[in-house]
Amino acid sequence: MSVTFKMQVVTNNFLKIGPDAVRRVAAVIQETAEQIEDDAKALVPVDTGALQESIEAEKLKQLQWQVTAGGGEVDYAEYVEYGTTRAPSQPYFNPAVDGARQGYREKVGAAVRGAAEENRG
Repeated sequence: MSVTFKMQVVTNNFLKIGPDAVRRVAAVIQETAEQIEDDAKALVPVDTGALQESIEAEKLKQLQWQVTAGGGEVDYAEYVEYGTTRAPSQPYFNPAVDGARQGYREKVGAAVRGAAEENRG
């Protein structure tokens, strides 16, 4: 099992504004996913480095990215994040997601407004 965070735009009117809005919002989503990856790697406790190396942002579709930790040979990502009966939690993934959430809506709104203004001009 691995810890996963997925971001995607579920409903949108970007195509009504134009392809520039989609491009701009896609850039915000990519930037946010990469920020989560970087922050999680900076926050994760490091013993062998395997868990840190397993954290990665991946593009699934134009407006959909996922950030994962663990998987493959690293099967303890959630135990580090949430703890066990024998070990305390050492959160790294959720704090990275929470940090990236701040300002996300504003960035998406600014991207859409910028595209709309450009199309009006």
